This record gives sequence, C-alpha cells and structure tokens, in this order.
Amino acid sequence: MEYPLGGHVQAMCGLIRIDGLTLHFMGMEPTYIPVLTQKSVTVAATTTAFVFEGYGISLNVEFLSPLLPKDLDLLTRPVIYVTFTLHATDGNEHSIEIYFDNTAELVVNETNPKVIAAQQHIKDMEILSFQSDEQAILVRKGDDVRIDWGIQYLAISGATQMSNLERCD
Repeated sequence: MEYPLGGHVQAMCGLIRIDGLTLHFMGMEPTYIPVLTQKSVTVAATTTAFVFEGYGISLNVEFLSPLLPKDLDLLTRPVIYVTFTLHATDGNEHSIEIYFDNTAELVVNETNPKVIAAQQHIKDMEILSFQSDEQAILVRKGDDVRIDWGIQYLAISGATQMSNLERCD
C-alpha cells in the first residue's frame, strides 16, 4: 500500500512466500513480483480486513485501530494492530513466510530529516522502532503536514527473523 499525502509517499510492502514462490499482496512495489489475488476488502468502524487467495492458501490481513469512545485512554492511543491469518484451501500443508515492512516515512513530515532506527528483544517479542531525531512535537500546522514526532513500533511475537536497515545514504 502506498498512501500519498499531498504527493508524499508513506509506503508499506507485503510479500508472501508459498512453497518457495514469492508473491506480492500489499504495496506498489516491487512491480516485478507476481500478485496474490485479492478476493475481498471489508471496511468497518475500527477494522479494515483484506482477503487474498491463491496457490492453495487464504491470507487474511486485518488492520485494527481500537478506537472505542467509551475508553478515553484507548481512544487516544495511536496504535494499529496488523494481524495475518493463514489457512490452506486445498487441504495440503504449505511452507509459508510473510514479509511485511513500512518505511520510516511514516514518522517524518519530509524525507530529509534524520531518522533513528533501533531493534530490541523483550521476552518473546522482537521490536523495531523508528523515530524522527528532531521530535518536533506539534511544531507544524496546516494542510499537507504529516506527523514529525513520536515513535513507530513494529513488534512480532515468536519471530524467527526480524531486521531493519540501519542506514541508507
């Protein structure tokens, strides 16, 4: 998925490897990888769910923002949970790997500020974080403005491998 805001890209990418075959299910890039067919999308008040099918599997990708108005603490928490659910549609076992990423563009207003990336392991969780070095909290205002403060976390429980690119010049 690519969310262009005023011409600014905030890119996400999802790839799945099914029995050695890599397919693309989310994002604009890479265009040279075949696409896993999207069967449906369901948009509700707090969730958006996508279903992809092919090659003997069904993949459900759900984005959940727990924005419940009766719980102010939860309502103001800037969190999105992304859940991947897989099942075989052909009755066979499959070797599955999922690749999901987003760029650090999600934590800056423009692409030129320095971004700090970190990786840590806490209990059974692998956690990546990105943040603008500047942390210009509520400095900018108006239209065509993106967030320029806070920390983005990407965490997974029981990960076999999780990594980030520390520096890109």
